[in-house]
Amino acid sequence: LPAVTTPVHPQPRPSEAGFILPLAIIIVAIGAMVVIGLLGYASGLLRAGGEDADALKELYAADAGVAHVKNLLREGPLPTPIPTIEVNGLDVEMYVTPVATPNPAAPTPLPEPIDPRLPEDLDGIHRVTLEAVPEGTKVDISWAFTPTSAAPSIFIYKSESATPPSAPCRTKPPDRRWIDCSTVVETGEDGTYVVEFHPGAASDLESTEFTEETEDCEEQTKPHFCLTTPPADYIVVSTAGDTTITAYLRQTPEWKGPTGSRVVYTYSGGEVHTLSWKPYPPDPPGE
Repeated sequence: LPAVTTPVHPQPRPSEAGFILPLAIIIVAIGAMVVIGLLGYASGLLRAGGEDADALKELYAADAGVAHVKNLLREGPLPTPIPTIEVNGLDVEMYVTPVATPNPAAPTPLPEPIDPRLPEDLDGIHRVTLEAVPEGTKVDISWAFTPTSAAPSIFIYKSESATPPSAPCRTKPPDRRWIDCSTVVETGEDGTYVVEFHPGAASDLESTEFTEETEDCEEQTKPHFCLTTPPADYIVVSTAGDTTITAYLRQTPEWKGPTGSRVVYTYSGGEVHTLSWKPYPPDPPGE
Protein backbone atom coordinates (compact mmCIF):
# COMPACT_ATOMS: atom_id res chain seq x y z
CA LEU A 1 0.00 0.00 0.00
CA PRO A 2 1.22 3.48 -0.74
CA ALA A 3 2.10 5.56 2.24
CA VAL A 4 -0.54 8.16 3.41
CA THR A 5 0.87 11.60 3.70
CA THR A 6 -0.69 14.36 5.79
CA PRO A 7 -0.93 17.71 3.93
CA VAL A 8 1.10 20.35 5.48
CA HIS A 9 -0.52 23.86 5.68
CA PRO A 10 1.86 26.59 4.75
CA GLN A 11 2.56 29.08 7.51
CA PRO A 12 2.15 32.79 6.74
CA ARG A 13 5.19 34.71 6.29
CA PRO A 14 6.31 36.64 9.31
CA SER A 15 5.86 39.98 7.41
CA GLU A 16 2.10 39.32 6.80
CA ALA A 17 1.23 38.23 10.35
CA GLY A 18 -1.56 40.42 11.92
CA PHE A 19 -2.20 42.42 8.72
CA ILE A 20 -5.90 41.43 8.20
CA LEU A 21 -7.14 42.55 11.63
CA PRO A 22 -5.95 46.20 11.46
CA LEU A 23 -7.36 46.48 7.91
CA ALA A 24 -10.74 45.23 9.09
CA ILE A 25 -10.71 47.66 12.01
CA ILE A 26 -9.92 50.55 9.68
CA ILE A 27 -12.73 49.61 7.28
CA VAL A 28 -15.23 49.28 10.15
CA ALA A 29 -14.14 52.65 11.58
CA ILE A 30 -14.53 54.40 8.23
CA GLY A 31 -17.92 52.79 7.72
CA ALA A 32 -19.00 53.86 11.19
CA MET A 33 -17.99 57.46 10.54
CA VAL A 34 -19.87 57.49 7.21
CA VAL A 35 -22.98 55.98 8.78
CA ILE A 36 -22.88 58.41 11.72
CA GLY A 37 -22.52 61.35 9.29
CA LEU A 38 -25.39 60.13 7.16
CA LEU A 39 -27.57 59.65 10.24
CA GLY A 40 -26.78 63.17 11.42
CA TYR A 41 -27.54 64.59 7.97
CA ALA A 42 -30.80 62.64 7.75
CA SER A 43 -31.76 63.80 11.23
CA GLY A 44 -31.12 67.40 10.22
CA LEU A 45 -33.25 66.95 7.11
CA LEU A 46 -36.06 65.51 9.20
CA ARG A 47 -35.89 68.39 11.64
CA ALA A 48 -35.80 70.94 8.83
CA GLY A 49 -38.65 69.16 7.09
CA GLY A 50 -40.69 69.24 10.26
CA GLU A 51 -39.98 72.94 10.74
CA ASP A 52 -40.87 73.64 7.10
CA ALA A 53 -44.10 71.71 7.50
CA ASP A 54 -45.00 73.73 10.60
CA ALA A 55 -44.15 76.99 8.85
CA LEU A 56 -46.22 76.00 5.82
CA LYS A 57 -49.11 75.07 8.09
CA GLU A 58 -48.91 78.49 9.76
CA LEU A 59 -48.69 80.23 6.38
CA TYR A 60 -51.86 78.57 5.12
CA ALA A 61 -53.65 79.37 8.38
CA ALA A 62 -52.64 83.05 8.23
CA ASP A 63 -53.73 83.25 4.59
CA ALA A 64 -57.09 81.78 5.61
CA GLY A 65 -57.38 84.73 8.01
CA VAL A 66 -57.04 87.15 5.07
CA ALA A 67 -59.72 85.23 3.17
CA HIS A 68 -61.95 85.41 6.25
CA VAL A 69 -61.63 89.20 6.36
CA LYS A 70 -62.54 89.42 2.67
CA ASN A 71 -65.72 87.44 3.34
CA LEU A 72 -66.59 89.68 6.27
CA LEU A 73 -66.18 92.78 4.08
CA ARG A 74 -68.54 91.31 1.49
CA GLU A 75 -71.16 90.65 4.16
CA GLY A 76 -71.17 94.10 5.76
CA PRO A 77 -69.39 96.26 8.33
CA LEU A 78 -66.44 94.60 10.05
CA PRO A 79 -66.85 93.60 13.70
CA THR A 80 -64.53 95.37 16.14
CA PRO A 81 -62.42 93.56 17.17
CA ILE A 82 -62.50 90.68 14.69
CA PRO A 83 -62.98 87.40 16.60
CA THR A 84 -60.13 84.90 16.47
CA ILE A 85 -60.70 81.87 14.24
CA GLU A 86 -59.09 78.40 14.38
CA VAL A 87 -57.45 76.98 11.26
CA ASN A 88 -55.27 73.83 11.14
CA GLY A 89 -55.38 73.70 14.92
CA LEU A 90 -53.92 77.21 15.15
CA ASP A 91 -55.49 80.40 16.48
CA VAL A 92 -55.53 83.07 13.76
CA GLU A 93 -55.67 86.72 14.82
CA MET A 94 -56.68 89.41 12.33
CA TYR A 95 -56.23 93.18 12.52
CA VAL A 96 -57.70 95.54 9.92
CA THR A 97 -56.72 99.18 9.39
CA PRO A 98 -58.72 101.32 6.95
CA VAL A 99 -56.57 103.35 4.57
CA ALA A 100 -57.72 106.94 4.34
CA THR A 101 -56.10 107.63 0.97
CA PRO A 102 -56.54 104.99 -1.74
CA ASN A 103 -53.42 103.67 -3.35
CA PRO A 104 -52.82 105.91 -6.39
CA ALA A 105 -51.34 102.98 -8.30
CA ALA A 106 -54.60 101.04 -8.01
CA PRO A 107 -56.99 101.14 -10.97
CA THR A 108 -59.82 103.66 -10.90
CA PRO A 109 -63.19 102.00 -10.29
CA LEU A 110 -65.55 101.85 -13.23
CA PRO A 111 -68.65 104.03 -13.20
CA GLU A 112 -71.95 102.34 -12.53
CA PRO A 113 -75.07 103.34 -14.47
CA ILE A 114 -78.20 103.97 -12.42
CA ASP A 115 -81.73 103.87 -13.72
CA PRO A 116 -83.55 106.81 -12.11
CA ARG A 117 -86.92 105.06 -12.58
CA LEU A 118 -88.76 107.96 -14.07
CA PRO A 119 -92.53 107.87 -13.54
CA GLU A 120 -94.80 107.84 -16.57
CA ASP A 121 -96.37 111.14 -17.55
CA LEU A 122 -93.97 113.09 -15.38
CA ASP A 123 -95.45 116.46 -14.48
CA GLY A 124 -93.21 118.77 -12.54
CA ILE A 125 -89.96 118.15 -10.66
CA HIS A 126 -88.46 114.64 -10.57
CA ARG A 127 -86.21 113.86 -7.58
CA VAL A 128 -83.71 111.02 -7.11
CA THR A 129 -82.24 110.62 -3.62
CA LEU A 130 -78.76 109.13 -3.19
CA GLU A 131 -78.31 107.86 0.35
CA ALA A 132 -75.04 107.35 2.25
CA VAL A 133 -72.92 108.85 -0.52
CA PRO A 134 -69.20 108.60 0.42
CA GLU A 135 -66.80 111.46 -0.15
CA GLY A 136 -65.31 111.91 -3.59
CA THR A 137 -68.21 110.33 -5.49
CA LYS A 138 -68.43 111.59 -9.05
CA VAL A 139 -71.92 112.08 -10.46
CA ASP A 140 -72.19 112.27 -14.25
CA ILE A 141 -75.65 112.86 -15.66
CA SER A 142 -76.85 113.24 -19.22
CA TRP A 143 -80.61 113.29 -18.96
CA ALA A 144 -82.83 113.03 -22.02
CA PHE A 145 -85.76 115.36 -22.57
CA THR A 146 -88.07 116.48 -25.33
CA PRO A 147 -86.72 119.77 -26.65
CA THR A 148 -88.97 122.77 -26.29
CA SER A 149 -88.54 126.48 -25.96
CA ALA A 150 -88.21 126.09 -22.19
CA ALA A 151 -84.75 124.94 -21.09
CA PRO A 152 -84.79 122.21 -18.41
CA SER A 153 -82.34 122.24 -15.50
CA ILE A 154 -80.66 119.70 -13.22
CA PHE A 155 -79.62 120.43 -9.63
CA ILE A 156 -77.53 118.35 -7.19
CA TYR A 157 -77.48 119.33 -3.52
CA LYS A 158 -77.22 117.88 -0.04
CA SER A 159 -80.55 116.98 1.47
CA GLU A 160 -79.83 119.23 4.44
CA SER A 161 -79.71 122.26 2.18
CA ALA A 162 -82.73 124.50 2.35
CA THR A 163 -82.75 125.33 -1.36
CA PRO A 164 -81.00 123.98 -4.47
CA PRO A 165 -77.92 125.84 -5.70
CA SER A 166 -78.54 128.71 -8.07
CA ALA A 167 -76.33 127.36 -10.88
CA PRO A 168 -77.83 124.31 -12.61
CA CYS A 169 -76.01 121.91 -14.90
CA ARG A 170 -75.57 123.11 -18.47
CA THR A 171 -77.53 122.09 -21.55
CA LYS A 172 -75.56 119.99 -24.00
CA PRO A 173 -75.10 121.61 -27.45
CA PRO A 174 -75.96 121.60 -30.23
CA ASP A 175 -79.44 120.07 -30.29
CA ARG A 176 -80.32 120.59 -26.59
CA ARG A 177 -81.59 117.04 -26.45
CA TRP A 178 -79.45 116.18 -23.43
CA ILE A 179 -78.50 117.94 -20.28
CA ASP A 180 -74.97 117.23 -19.02
CA CYS A 181 -74.06 117.40 -15.38
CA SER A 182 -70.54 116.32 -14.35
CA THR A 183 -69.58 117.14 -10.81
CA VAL A 184 -67.81 115.73 -7.80
CA VAL A 185 -69.81 115.36 -4.62
CA GLU A 186 -68.28 117.58 -1.98
CA THR A 187 -64.98 116.00 -1.01
CA GLY A 188 -64.78 115.20 2.67
CA GLU A 189 -68.51 115.06 3.22
CA ASP A 190 -70.52 111.86 3.30
CA GLY A 191 -74.26 112.10 3.35
CA THR A 192 -77.48 112.08 1.41
CA TYR A 193 -77.73 114.00 -1.86
CA VAL A 194 -80.73 114.92 -3.98
CA VAL A 195 -80.76 115.14 -7.77
CA GLU A 196 -83.60 117.24 -9.15
CA PHE A 197 -84.75 117.50 -12.74
CA HIS A 198 -86.77 120.63 -13.48
CA PRO A 199 -88.30 120.03 -16.92
CA GLY A 200 -89.58 123.54 -17.36
CA ALA A 201 -92.97 124.75 -18.41
CA ALA A 202 -93.39 122.68 -21.58
CA SER A 203 -90.72 119.96 -21.74
CA ASP A 204 -91.05 116.25 -21.02
CA LEU A 205 -88.39 114.01 -19.51
CA GLU A 206 -87.91 110.79 -21.47
CA SER A 207 -87.81 107.64 -19.34
CA THR A 208 -86.70 104.90 -21.75
CA GLU A 209 -83.29 105.96 -23.05
CA PHE A 210 -81.00 105.62 -20.03
CA THR A 211 -77.99 103.45 -20.57
CA GLU A 212 -77.26 100.36 -18.48
CA GLU A 213 -73.75 99.83 -19.86
CA THR A 214 -70.56 101.00 -18.17
CA GLU A 215 -68.99 101.67 -21.56
CA ASP A 216 -71.71 104.22 -22.34
CA CYS A 217 -70.90 105.99 -19.09
CA GLU A 218 -67.29 106.34 -20.16
CA GLU A 219 -68.02 107.29 -23.77
CA GLN A 220 -70.98 109.52 -22.84
CA THR A 221 -72.71 108.75 -26.12
CA LYS A 222 -76.14 108.06 -24.63
CA PRO A 223 -78.26 109.63 -21.93
CA HIS A 224 -77.00 108.28 -18.63
CA PHE A 225 -77.04 108.62 -14.86
CA CYS A 226 -73.65 107.27 -13.77
CA LEU A 227 -71.90 107.22 -10.41
CA THR A 228 -68.19 106.63 -9.84
CA THR A 229 -67.44 106.09 -6.18
CA PRO A 230 -64.00 105.70 -4.62
CA PRO A 231 -63.32 102.25 -3.16
CA ALA A 232 -62.52 101.42 0.44
CA ASP A 233 -58.96 100.25 1.08
CA TYR A 234 -57.76 98.19 4.04
CA ILE A 235 -54.48 96.83 5.39
CA VAL A 236 -55.02 93.36 6.88
CA VAL A 237 -52.50 91.75 9.23
CA SER A 238 -53.18 88.06 9.89
CA THR A 239 -51.04 86.05 12.34
CA ALA A 240 -50.91 82.30 13.00
CA GLY A 241 -48.17 81.02 15.30
CA ASP A 242 -44.90 82.70 14.32
CA THR A 243 -46.10 83.55 10.80
CA THR A 244 -47.64 86.90 9.83
CA ILE A 245 -49.20 87.86 6.49
CA THR A 246 -49.88 91.44 5.44
CA ALA A 247 -52.41 92.06 2.66
CA TYR A 248 -53.69 95.22 0.98
CA LEU A 249 -57.41 94.84 0.15
CA ARG A 250 -59.64 97.02 -2.02
CA GLN A 251 -63.42 96.88 -1.67
CA THR A 252 -65.49 97.95 -4.65
CA PRO A 253 -68.70 99.73 -3.66
CA GLU A 254 -72.16 98.84 -4.83
CA TRP A 255 -75.33 100.81 -5.30
CA LYS A 256 -78.56 99.17 -4.20
CA GLY A 257 -81.83 100.09 -5.80
CA PRO A 258 -83.30 102.24 -6.84
CA THR A 259 -86.43 101.70 -4.79
CA GLY A 260 -88.85 104.22 -6.13
CA SER A 261 -86.70 107.32 -6.46
CA ARG A 262 -84.16 106.38 -3.75
CA VAL A 263 -80.75 104.89 -4.50
CA VAL A 264 -78.95 103.43 -1.48
CA TYR A 265 -75.16 103.13 -1.42
CA THR A 266 -73.51 100.20 0.35
CA TYR A 267 -70.20 98.36 0.45
CA SER A 268 -71.98 95.13 1.36
CA GLY A 269 -72.09 92.76 -1.57
CA GLY A 270 -69.36 94.63 -3.41
CA GLU A 271 -66.29 92.80 -4.66
CA VAL A 272 -63.12 92.63 -2.56
CA HIS A 273 -59.76 92.29 -4.31
CA THR A 274 -56.25 91.59 -2.99
CA LEU A 275 -53.94 94.27 -4.35
CA SER A 276 -50.78 93.06 -2.58
CA TRP A 277 -49.78 90.15 -0.34
CA LYS A 278 -46.57 89.48 1.55
CA PRO A 279 -45.66 86.77 4.09
CA TYR A 280 -44.26 89.05 6.80
CA PRO A 281 -45.42 91.88 9.09
CA PRO A 282 -46.18 95.36 7.74
CA ASP A 283 -43.36 97.82 7.21
CA PRO A 284 -42.70 100.25 10.06
CA PRO A 285 -44.21 103.73 9.59
CA GLY A 286 -42.19 105.92 7.26
CA GLU A 287 -40.66 103.05 5.28
